[in-house]
Amino acid sequence: MRKKTKAQRRRIRLCAARRRVAGYSGPNLIGAYAGHFGLSPAVAYQELMILGVISPNVIYLKPQEGFPDSDDTYFLITGYSGGAPIGITWEEMGLRPYERFAG
Repeated sequence: MRKKTKAQRRRIRLCAARRRVAGYSGPNLIGAYAGHFGLSPAVAYQELMILGVISPNVIYLKPQEGFPDSDDTYFLITGYSGGAPIGITWEEMGLRPYERFAG
């Protein structure tokens, strides 16, 4: 039997996630989703946006924080691998660097 492709695994995971997310009532949905499915927080965030659970038009930052853990390429840096940042790019978010969400 052939190993499932990344797209196949995501499709299966999203089907299972719809039921799991509907019954979740805790404070950290992204962390719980990432932990349950063994994903990074960035991937969990993207998949929750696909499911329509998290609105891409809302950002939960305190005004004085500005853009923590971001740079000219990455909207959100969730970690580093060998010194290279890992996260969600501004392009993936549909924004230009340091552009605010239209709320």
